[in-house]
Amino acid sequence: MNQIFIWSITEIPGWHYAEKWMYYQKTNGRVVCYISQRLFDGYILQLYKRGEMFICDIEYRSHDLHELLTLADEWLETYKDGNLEAIHSHYYSPHNPQGYWEIEYKK
Repeated sequence: MNQIFIWSITEIPGWHYAEKWMYYQKTNGRVVCYISQRLFDGYILQLYKRGEMFICDIEYRSHDLHELLTLADEWLETYKDGNLEAIHSHYYSPHNPQGYWEIEYKK
């Protein structure tokens, strides 16, 4: 992405922008990633098993959109089978009691 990026206007190859929900979405197999804007700064990347819209299965936040797009492609490939045991063992899964959200975020 070597161009000026304008949220909701710039097309990202392989991603769909959902105007109603104001996020970018990409799927692979049994998982889907969403990238949305944080209220005042940065972006949020979330991975869900398709068809199950409860608390996200993995969440990561950054000011670097390119980093999130790269991570999303990695996650979509790694977890495309939708294996929740594997997904929930990821460091940035809120379901992982030894992960970021339990250890670092709650400090």
